[in-house]
Amino acid sequence: MDARKPRNLWEMLLDWKALPAVFILFTISLNLIANSVYDLLLTLFAPTGANAQPTQLVPQASVSALITVVVTLAVIISVLLVIQQLRRIVQRWTADHPQPKPKTLSPGEQVDEAFLRNRRGLVFSVGLGDYTIRYALYADPEGSPDAYEFRPHLKEMECIGLVCSELTKQVAEKVAQEFASTYARTHPGTDIKAAHELRTRIASINDTSSKDCAIQTELLLNWMRIQHGLGTDQLAVDVTGGKKTMSMGLSSMADDQRVDQQYIDSEYSKDRKPIQGSQKAILPISFSNNVASVAERVA
Repeated sequence: MDARKPRNLWEMLLDWKALPAVFILFTISLNLIANSVYDLLLTLFAPTGANAQPTQLVPQASVSALITVVVTLAVIISVLLVIQQLRRIVQRWTADHPQPKPKTLSPGEQVDEAFLRNRRGLVFSVGLGDYTIRYALYADPEGSPDAYEFRPHLKEMECIGLVCSELTKQVAEKVAQEFASTYARTHPGTDIKAAHELRTRIASINDTSSKDCAIQTELLLNWMRIQHGLGTDQLAVDVTGGKKTMSMGLSSMADDQRVDQQYIDSEYSKDRKPIQGSQKAILPISFSNNVASVAERVA
């Protein structure tokens, strides 16, 4: 049985489908009853005889006033019934169509900690894969390179440095080319070749020597400061890719120069490849207070 089916006369009258008919019938009935009662009283108590004069026991105006009052009350009651029924309809609709709860963002959808800083220069250690670098740079790292857009906190991005080994140099060159192409596309009038030459720099090192990595990291950071006029709080090194010795070298030099360090944390498959969508950019070491505004983060 339908639990919403009216269970008594009162609930039946409250059914919105019956309200118009109830209102009309109620009003007509009151008018008929009032007129009938008046006519009955006039008939019963009116004087008889040839010389009898018609007498109104109750002035006609009083009857009209009474009818007006009754009709007004009927209208008020009907309106209240309509309001009550509308509330029930809204409650029923709300129960049948619950509002979706605010979406809880997964770690990959959060505004990552490392993306709360405005950056204009980044130095990466480069491994055999480039997905974490693309995640750090682009709003849609899984999309087509021809449509890459820098993340909101990188909207004033100027340059990148790539520390790689001979084994990963080809990956670094691919990353540099994609960066130059994206920069040229988002800065009308900029030539891709010029962007590649002026805004990307690759440092090939011995990946077993942390000292070599540290030296090249220092050179890249100084290049960004001198060539592009960037301040320390606008720089960061990403220690995600490459061997541990490479990450150690980048980290030690960043620590010496008080440059922020970011890391793209990922879940990995059995073959040690990062699972797309599981990334989260964290900021294990931070010296700057260059926090992007909320509007800049979501622009």
